[in-house]
Amino acid sequence: MYRYNIFSEVGTPSMLEKEQVECILQAVFSSFYVEKDAEITLECNPESISDEKMKGYRKSGINRISIGVESLDDEILKIIGRIHDKEEVFEKFKIVEKYFDNISVDMMFGLPNQTVEILKNNLEEVVNTFGKEGKLKHISVYSLILEKGTKFWNNSKIEKMLPSEEEERNMYIAAQEILKKNGYMQYEISNFAKEGYESRHNVNCWKQHEYYGFGIGASSYYNNVRYMNIRVIYRYIEKYLKGKNKKFVIRREGKESELNRENINKNINKEKEKLKSNMKYIYENYNIIEEQSFEEKLREKIIIGLRMEKGIVLEQNIIENTEIYDVILKYTRLKFLKEYIGEDLKKYICLTEEGKNCANIIWQELV
Repeated sequence: MYRYNIFSEVGTPSMLEKEQVECILQAVFSSFYVEKDAEITLECNPESISDEKMKGYRKSGINRISIGVESLDDEILKIIGRIHDKEEVFEKFKIVEKYFDNISVDMMFGLPNQTVEILKNNLEEVVNTFGKEGKLKHISVYSLILEKGTKFWNNSKIEKMLPSEEEERNMYIAAQEILKKNGYMQYEISNFAKEGYESRHNVNCWKQHEYYGFGIGASSYYNNVRYMNIRVIYRYIEKYLKGKNKKFVIRREGKESELNRENINKNINKEKEKLKSNMKYIYENYNIIEEQSFEEKLREKIIIGLRMEKGIVLEQNIIENTEIYDVILKYTRLKFLKEYIGEDLKKYICLTEEGKNCANIIWQELV
């Protein structure tokens, strides 16, 4: 099975020492055929970045770094619980660009006490300072989402500090304008990149391609099933020790390989049998999040595909599903969606600029 992107995320991967990252990548390289030009990303928080780590990460095979900056306003960073400040961000970015030519930065809007002007000034600083050497290839701009279980959930003090919906829309529009002006093309609702530097991992997910997740709490998508690894560390270790001799068959350069080196029954060689074996392993060892029916997969394909600037091909199976197609026609009439003919001469649908501001409403109807 060929792999053209490896993405290390969730938590703070840069807390790992360079030797640990090298060990993980070697395990991946020995189990999968990874293409020579694969995009291999590691997410970092500024406070965990050091010269020694960046040098080691680069040597181990990492070729893209994504930095969680979020804001350059020190007061806002304190409110949202980040332990770095603006000065440290600038200091650590200089270290990263010594070793990497492909860098991404995450920024946020809709934060407590944030104004349109603060966001604009932050983004201008990011593109003019970090981008001046041409190594800042990608910028993500996400809105704050209040999730249950976090310290912001049902927090009346924080809620009073949040910008209004109109202010949030103006922040989003300002971000689009600034990044476009500086050569970062929007390829997805929250993501902007220099030409040819779109995040392969993100695009892979939005195109509904399969992926494997490894490690505690990691999510995967295989054969129309979304599943998650154990989230509690002691149970994760216990499960590994008990089940390390079980097998999960993968393909490497067209040949069968096994993660645990257990002897395989050489007579079971057909794809159907491998699929059956893999699914049995998944159901026995992982938490199943979703088993998609044909229609569920179709609806998801439309929802995540519409995140992309290009949108999705208006295929016959979409048109034939009257419930789904009626929603598309409704929002096309409202000018939140538009149809166009792509370079491949196929008919596409995508969000309009106005549609991006109410995308969640469209997706809710499609669900």
